[in-house]
Amino acid sequence: MTPEPAADLRALPRAGSGWSSTVVWGIALLVLIEAVAAASLLTSYFYLRVRAGAWPPAGHEPPALALPSVATGALAASVVPVAWAERAVRRGAQRQLKAGLLLGLLLLAGYAFLSVGDLVTGTVSWDADIYASILWTITGHQLMHVLVLGTFAGAVAVLAWRGRFHRERRDVVQAAALYWYFVAASGLLSYATVHVAPRLL
Repeated sequence: MTPEPAADLRALPRAGSGWSSTVVWGIALLVLIEAVAAASLLTSYFYLRVRAGAWPPAGHEPPALALPSVATGALAASVVPVAWAERAVRRGAQRQLKAGLLLGLLLLAGYAFLSVGDLVTGTVSWDADIYASILWTITGHQLMHVLVLGTFAGAVAVLAWRGRFHRERRDVVQAAALYWYFVAASGLLSYATVHVAPRLL
């Protein structure tokens, strides 16, 4: 004899959205972990700054502003099309979703290209001294975030082009947008710490 089910769950949605989604919660916890790591690096930077007699140390000029400023502007601007894409999927607007993700990825790629160029051409060797090492570490950590985001968001964009997302199934897009906002905020803090703070403090 087959037992009667305790409850009929067939009417429940197959995918959640927002904070009812385990995907969004998973990315939120990842953001929390990475935020602690980023805060530790920035705290280390200012610890070294306080302990040093002069900052940057003798023999160093403050990091250049031109390329990092353009790169950070591109990263900040990438949030706009991503937010547009996130709103579009709530309305079921597939064209806007695809266009927003694609434009965001292009701006993200521009940020990565300019940041790597600045790191390679505008900074002394990572092992020159503690100042150079902390600059490379903070910038490298931020580029790691961008690499993870680009991989994640690229996969989301491919799925979007295949029509996998709609009003009832949008949690993965929301999760990608949440991580994107974190990476942009982290990039702004890193820029302010490495490129702006030495000129003000």
